[in-house]
Amino acid sequence: MKGVVYDFKPDRWLAAHVAGRHIPALYDGPLSCLSLRTMPSKPLPGPKWVRLRPLLSGVCGSDLATITTHASPVLSAFTAFPIVLGHEMVAEVLEVGPAVQRVAVGQRIVVQPFFGCEVREIVPPCLPCSQGYPALCQNAAEGRLAPGMLLGFCPDEPGGWSDESVCHESQCYLVPDELSLEQAVLIEPLAVGLHAVLLHPPHSSDKVLVIGGGMIAFAVLAALAWLNTGASVVHSFWEPFQADLSRQFGAQFQAIRENSDELIERVGGRSYRPRFGPSVSVGGYDIVVDCVGSSASMGTAIRTVRPQGTVVLVGAAAHLPGVDWTFVWNREIQLLGALAYGPEANYGHLHTFEATMRYLKSSLLPVEKLITHRMPLHDYRTAIRANLNRNQYHAIKTVFDFSIQHA
Repeated sequence: MKGVVYDFKPDRWLAAHVAGRHIPALYDGPLSCLSLRTMPSKPLPGPKWVRLRPLLSGVCGSDLATITTHASPVLSAFTAFPIVLGHEMVAEVLEVGPAVQRVAVGQRIVVQPFFGCEVREIVPPCLPCSQGYPALCQNAAEGRLAPGMLLGFCPDEPGGWSDESVCHESQCYLVPDELSLEQAVLIEPLAVGLHAVLLHPPHSSDKVLVIGGGMIAFAVLAALAWLNTGASVVHSFWEPFQADLSRQFGAQFQAIRENSDELIERVGGRSYRPRFGPSVSVGGYDIVVDCVGSSASMGTAIRTVRPQGTVVLVGAAAHLPGVDWTFVWNREIQLLGALAYGPEANYGHLHTFEATMRYLKSSLLPVEKLITHRMPLHDYRTAIRANLNRNQYHAIKTVFDFSIQHA
């Protein structure tokens, strides 16, 4: 099998961390931690495991954060190396273990990528796993597998940036015949957006601000459109090429490169100038969804949400230097973190993947347009550069297309 491998080496990681922004080859070149390798196929880890042939596999922000050294070292306690990256994929089942019942050879599936206690064969399961939330598993470094929270971040389960992968049958979700491969490969990131919205669904009178122009921001817009709450949605993003899709995904207002003062003025707020520092505002949005997770985006979220409003952080934030947290306590702002998916309490306890597939079958949203780039696996460096230079490439979602790989 061939796969894109990330193998942590302290000297190479440090070089990428210090100089990668100026020398991108330190992220993905010969002196980086990343390489395309040919490896022997592994036997199935157990009787309930499945071998997969990826058809399309997405490039995610968490993959990029690992490659560019922006991921927090906190999570390194739950990761071992080397790893074959990639956790967003639609795949064909190649082989099933003797105890597998949920899927059969030849079927198309998407993978819920997080490892829970069932995958690690830990009994009894931890509390989150017992409630159906393996993404929050408390045993990510325990059990029969090497440390790793999810597919593509564990040496024992190669991810989707490869021509062969494996997963536990409990991670498999059958793809309905009505869905295209392009829709299917987006199920995982779309489910992230749907879960983020369902954590705190807006009311019809609410004003919602969505910050970001990447895949997760559009997943949040899709969720808001699917749920049809009637809330007013302002979409704040940086690059003009994202405006047309923003409208197609239901955002009533597009705020291109607007600062906090301008965003506040859209909802009738007022800005004041303190003795030092940036302006502060009165008023604001009922809900702000930060889909970036940077110091700038979180600062904007805190300054633009109303008193006792809610900020949902779905961007994979790590260290956020320079963020002023005063208004979190001064205005009693509710800050919610959103990670993944599971049985949705605000959607009849249906799993987020199943709810997402239900919407994809019935919705007219042009989700396939979010896939802006398709590349063969051996062109992984271009895929990474496209995502690091979104304005130049006009990139939103990049996928590896294995039909190109084998053409």
